[in-house]
Amino acid sequence: MKIWANLENDIYKLPPLKESDIKKAENLFNVKLPKSYLDILRIQNGGSIVFNAHPSPKPTSWSDHSVNVDFIMGIGENNGILETPYYIEEWNMPEGLILFSGQGHSWIAFDYRNTVENPPIVYIDNETEEIFKIADSFESFLKNLYVEEMEEEIEFGEFNEIEVSKESTMKAIYNNVIDGIITSVDLMSQEVKAEDLEWFSSILLQLSKHPNDDVRRSVAEATNFLVDSLERNTVEKLIEIFNQDNSEDVRYFANMISDQI
Repeated sequence: MKIWANLENDIYKLPPLKESDIKKAENLFNVKLPKSYLDILRIQNGGSIVFNAHPSPKPTSWSDHSVNVDFIMGIGENNGILETPYYIEEWNMPEGLILFSGQGHSWIAFDYRNTVENPPIVYIDNETEEIFKIADSFESFLKNLYVEEMEEEIEFGEFNEIEVSKESTMKAIYNNVIDGIITSVDLMSQEVKAEDLEWFSSILLQLSKHPNDDVRRSVAEATNFLVDSLERNTVEKLIEIFNQDNSEDVRYFANMISDQI
């Protein structure tokens, strides 16, 4: 079964997996990771996949009958499952979950709350505060992945005609429409509602490691604009990411943001 999309500049593709990485993760979480998960990571340690959906027993923000899954995280500190403790605390999710796909308001995870091996796979909706099972095992999860056609794809020209929203932002990110992503980040930073700040924070964190320099610059500029509205720990994590960026513009914004906190 082909799983990996082999995209150029894939932010979720980590360095090749080592046995020491597996031991580090299993010791951190005190669990045994599924063999089927480790098998695909030995081929490629995380990344975008050739599918975008998995069946769901309940409607989700993605679809009435499926959840969105277009990447699987490998074992690593950045864009890997070792970031789980940070996101568990940031989004007030229960202990015992290991996140391997998703962002901010919705995640897909190994559910180790009642076991230390062979966990079921759950979907987490942080907006509705729901957690429900979508697969009995990771092996079953892989077998049921499929491609769900989007009803419409966002083109940059559409952003001149419609109001930028959470839905259009997510579609621009999903389709990797660079101009659309930048427009969304720029406009959302000025118009985002208080109740959507947590969601937008997760978008900024996700896009802060985007391979496109202009996207990352837009994220840094948006963070600078919203520095007084975002959670302090979110701002600090973004500053840390910006300081390591290879773009001088992004690092410049990191200094500006640091001076404000």
